Amino acid sequence: MADNYAFIGLGAMGYAMASNIRKKMSTDATLYINDINSSACVRFKDEHSSYGNIEIVSTAREAANDANVVISIVPGASDVKQVYLDETHGVIAATKNSERILCECSTIDVQTTREVGEKLKAAGLGTYIDTPVSGGVPAAERGDLSLLIGHPPPSPSNPTHTRLSTTLSMIGSPPKFFYLTTLGAGLTAKISNNYLSGTILLATAEALAIGVAQGLDPKQLYSVIRASTGQSW
Repeated sequence: MADNYAFIGLGAMGYAMASNIRKKMSTDATLYINDINSSACVRFKDEHSSYGNIEIVSTAREAANDANVVISIVPGASDVKQVYLDETHGVIAATKNSERILCECSTIDVQTTREVGEKLKAAGLGTYIDTPVSGGVPAAERGDLSLLIGHPPPSPSNPTHTRLSTTLSMIGSPPKFFYLTTLGAGLTAKISNNYLSGTILLATAEALAIGVAQGLDPKQLYSVIRASTGQSW
């Protein structure tokens, strides 16, 4: 029997990721979708029903109940806790299923993801994996995201691992999958990457500002940097 999927969080990134999931998963399986913006759910169902069954549900618990794979991407740590740990409406209140895969793709703090993962494991809800993504909306639309995965590499002899690999290949590019072994390691890598990216951006802006303040044309200065050792992007 084909796996049913649940997708929680239909913002700009989530909408594009869920679109690829519905297009690539089995046509015989159901995709359960949930978002606080009900109009996004309605629009998604209208645009994707030709690919297979889609059910709009009002809580994360309902989304996870009959799903073997749950994917979420929400704004922050408090939202992740609400999605997964709310005792009434969260995933933790769903039907127990030790074979369920829970891929959490938000960029949040490591402590929260470890807390959530440990509580879900203890409750028998499945394997929770921090799976932050990189590449932005264009890569999400192409199904070409980089994935930083807090989990050991898939083992061909482990059916759960095989399903994880299959799932991630629906939203990302396997050459850009980084299996970082332990829960929280994916987020540690994502935060490190974002810190470096932000630092480069800040330094670039400061350097350009210095040149412009001294009368240089910003386009010419940009060309100089592109052709010199300051090139970093």
